[in-house]
Amino acid sequence: MFSKKLKIQISSLGFIFVFFFSACTNIQNQEINYNIITPKSEWIYYSDSLITLSTNLNSDEILWYSDKAGFLGNGNGFTVKLKPGVHNIKAVFRDNQKSVLIYVEERSISHGQTFRYLVNSNQQALSIPNGVYKPGLVALDGSVSKFSINEKSIERELKRDFHIDCNAKGKKILSNSSRTANKNVYSLNDEKKFYVINTKYQSLEPHEILAKVIHVSESYVVWYPKNPEEYSDIRVNENSLDLCINEIENRIIPRLKTLWGELPDIDNDGKISLLFTPTINEEETAIGFFNSEDFYARDIESPFSNEMDVLYIAVPEAEKFSYSVNCISATIAHELTHAINYNIKTYSRVLKKITNPPVEETFLDEAMSHLSESLCGYGISGGNISNLSYYLNNLEKYSVCKADFMGNEDTNGRRAAATMFLSWLFWKKGGITWNSEDPLEIIDRGGIDFLQRLVASEGTGWEHIGNIFGLKTDILYVNMVEELNDKRSDIESMLLDPYSGEPVQLFPDNREYCFIETGKKWNLKLPELKKDTDVSLIPYSFVIFEKCNNQNELIITNTDIKGQVIGLICME
Repeated sequence: MFSKKLKIQISSLGFIFVFFFSACTNIQNQEINYNIITPKSEWIYYSDSLITLSTNLNSDEILWYSDKAGFLGNGNGFTVKLKPGVHNIKAVFRDNQKSVLIYVEERSISHGQTFRYLVNSNQQALSIPNGVYKPGLVALDGSVSKFSINEKSIERELKRDFHIDCNAKGKKILSNSSRTANKNVYSLNDEKKFYVINTKYQSLEPHEILAKVIHVSESYVVWYPKNPEEYSDIRVNENSLDLCINEIENRIIPRLKTLWGELPDIDNDGKISLLFTPTINEEETAIGFFNSEDFYARDIESPFSNEMDVLYIAVPEAEKFSYSVNCISATIAHELTHAINYNIKTYSRVLKKITNPPVEETFLDEAMSHLSESLCGYGISGGNISNLSYYLNNLEKYSVCKADFMGNEDTNGRRAAATMFLSWLFWKKGGITWNSEDPLEIIDRGGIDFLQRLVASEGTGWEHIGNIFGLKTDILYVNMVEELNDKRSDIESMLLDPYSGEPVQLFPDNREYCFIETGKKWNLKLPELKKDTDVSLIPYSFVIFEKCNNQNELIITNTDIKGQVIGLICME
């Protein structure tokens, strides 16, 4: 009995052994499905950079070969350097092999040239010729934390305005009966009730302000509260209002028409209205605003529409910089730009009954209006230089088109970032010049055409910028950062408006600017971080580092890489 059982067990074990041996033999002989992940087929690599050898099969049995360099090593995910030439890279696993063809080039770096590298691992060693280098870092759709480079061996500023979102879909346009039949119908002291948003508490009911006409011109009309003491203790100086009106008449409207096109006229009265209201001063949130809801009929969708093209502006206060005549004038240029561009981009298509008319993204809409201020000659007095100075000292905290480091969208920092980029593009396209006999008159050299095409087309947002410029926006952004990193303190001084004497460009030119009325100064220096500083970048932001004397190689370390982050190394 015992012998019989033993015999059966032995026979069973023999069967198992035969089955196991047979199965192993089949596994060894069958083709293994694996692929080379890196290097990429027909990509260009450089002889001074490490090349990762990896497959989707994690095994130490993988043998790597180059037809030029011979045996490279075994395993998965290790790195090698290869000499210049065309390499056929083979990954052999048992009786199987895969191969890719790659090109390895010698990186030639001469003085003033920059090479770019993709930040794609937590530690990278850059082997570059001895010399002095200017490193930079720019994030596109990605981010990186605790990035550093090592050598081996606030006064509260008011926002110009606040952005009011308006979904144009389904809005009702003004009926013919609501549109004024005759032009130039306003007279001094005419009265009208306005609904004005509470800029501090926007969820509250709007102010109802009874205003009267205090000035009528061919293309605009100025309103002021009939009984201003009902809304504020602020008393406006009539001379200050007259100075603002003079700026509107002689500088702002003529230049904006040249820059962007005709003024909106949705109520067919031939004029844009400006309501100066001290409620904005009292609330201390903005300096003025444009509300596109006013372009539509007053109904359940737009219950507080004023059914006219109107801007809301704080009253001038001599003792406060944010409410000075020049700052108020810059705000008018800013808000009128919003109105013109909304009329061209969105409202003109609403009139054509387009179901989903385009509405410009906030970052670009605000950048165009801030750029408009500078091109009207209010670069310093309007606050753009102040905003730029703040941004330059907080580069890594603000994205040009995304949320900032705190998750906030529309901030002074992002506005400055976006305006600097748009200004760079504007001048790359040729910018403007001035009439030598009349410095108030601007003449297009290519920049205005770029802006007008940006507004007139249906596209919106980041990618649209590149579509109009003629090169992908990501490439343009990296090009700007590369130029900044290369030139640094050698950047040319910004051009000054021959009429106002204020800068019309927005760029870190390492110069000091002063607002004479207040004595306040700003230095537009591009900060250079210490090489070993741990810095984190959010999407579409950048920093530059101090120069380094390279004797062997630069060690790049970081954590938590997401998306595209590009390093820049410029040889001095």
